[in-house]
Amino acid sequence: MEDDEDFEESRKETKLNLKDLQERYEKFKKDDENINNVVKPNVIRQRFADFRKITSVWTERVNFRKRMKRTFLRNKASLRQALTTAIKNFTIEKEIIVNTLESYTTFHEKFERKIKDEKILNNFLADLPSTGQIIEVSDLERHVQAKIRKFSEDSKVLTDFI
Repeated sequence: MEDDEDFEESRKETKLNLKDLQERYEKFKKDDENINNVVKPNVIRQRFADFRKITSVWTERVNFRKRMKRTFLRNKASLRQALTTAIKNFTIEKEIIVNTLESYTTFHEKFERKIKDEKILNNFLADLPSTGQIIEVSDLERHVQAKIRKFSEDSKVLTDFI
């Protein structure tokens, strides 16, 4: 009987040991899964290299902005002076341009008036009789008066029409 009791006790111990082993295996399995979820060292190195590149670009941008700010502050007075000079030159050149524009406008008006006068004179001369005789001043005055009369009649008809 003692053998049976020993057997039973050893069996209980094995059951306990199996339970313990099963718990340990479950714990090992969880740890193994957690380890498999960890990123591999090569990937970690690559990510750190990418991160270092990004941070170096950011720091270069920050340093560039600081340099530009210092340069601008250093050259602020000369920039302001150059700007005031440019504004003065612009106003001077603006006055020159306005004066030139006014001169051109008056020249163009005079030129157009001269062309119109020449056209009127040429039309008047074309209407004179071409008899080959010498035309006297009284004949010219009579032609001029006839033209003026005709123009006034035409303008009167137009004003009455309008």
